[in-house]
Amino acid sequence: MLKVLLYIAPLTITSITGVLVSAIFILKLTFSPATCQYQCFHKLCLVKTISNLIGSSIFAFWVVPLSSLELSQEDVPTLLNTVLSQILRGYCFLFGPLIQNLMAVNRFVALYFPVAKIQMNSYPITNLAIIGCLLVSSAPAVISIYISNTF
Repeated sequence: MLKVLLYIAPLTITSITGVLVSAIFILKLTFSPATCQYQCFHKLCLVKTISNLIGSSIFAFWVVPLSSLELSQEDVPTLLNTVLSQILRGYCFLFGPLIQNLMAVNRFVALYFPVAKIQMNSYPITNLAIIGCLLVSSAPAVISIYISNTF
């Protein structure tokens, strides 16, 4: 009972709240008429929110049930656990901070260089930066698959 109060209940509340807030924010960003023309910062916010939604969903629908059932390592499906942990590590724990750095750079440029307008159609800097962050964050997962069979 103490484990439920100290560990599982806060984890459940936090992860479900994260899923709900991220889903609402994605719907708001996607269907808002003000963001029909996605600007750089809106793209970064949307990608970061998708990352948060994936992380919260993995915790809500995988970590919490496994923790509450108190399964041993042999009872947990190894392949599914490996795939979900690689997604969580690569896309949420590595990709999220990289996108936050891009958001900081974007705000820095917007504040300190307001007159230097870059044509968004001719230079897809934000799209290239997001793809670069995705490649950098997926590299450890790809490398760990080829290095060993244990995760």
